[in-house]
Amino acid sequence: TLAQLGAGGMSQVWLARGPAGLVVLKRQLNPDDDERLLEEAQVGMRLRHPGVVQTLDLVELDGRPILVLEYVAGASLVALRNRGALAPGAVCAIGADVAEALAALHEAKGADGCPMRVLHRDVSPANIIVSPDGHARLIDLGIARAPESIERTRTGDLRGTVRYLAPELFDAKPHTEATDLWALGVCLFEA
Repeated sequence: TLAQLGAGGMSQVWLARGPAGLVVLKRQLNPDDDERLLEEAQVGMRLRHPGVVQTLDLVELDGRPILVLEYVAGASLVALRNRGALAPGAVCAIGADVAEALAALHEAKGADGCPMRVLHRDVSPANIIVSPDGHARLIDLGIARAPESIERTRTGDLRGTVRYLAPELFDAKPHTEATDLWALGVCLFEA
């Protein structure tokens, strides 16, 4: 590995050099959460869209799974926003790219050819990378799930970045495609 890119509440992410160039490695902090990484790999390996970071492989190290992801050069939307408001045209272009990525995720098909109906559930400025050429990419499928596989671990628990959650989620309504789009709308409004 070359450098640690970050560590959140659930995972660690490193920059590494692979045979074909730079890649990102992701591992769960808690071995009890390794199943989540396997689910992320299942979704990511099925999805091929230029607006979503590509899942390249799932490997094992010391008996633990590590996800190998495409490295995307650029800055997160939160980093860009911290420099000041973005031009309206740039915000529209970012919105269009991420909306197309979400549509691809929502319409993705499983190995059986049936729709998986996957929801991202954590659309936030930290999970949108804008490349130097201005194209936006959606990253982090860590809590992406099909609606029927979403469960709350305790009554009232929500997954995602609270600031970007749609209001209906606070009334125990389910995540839907519309809740992903709500989150995108908040990101764009802030930008």
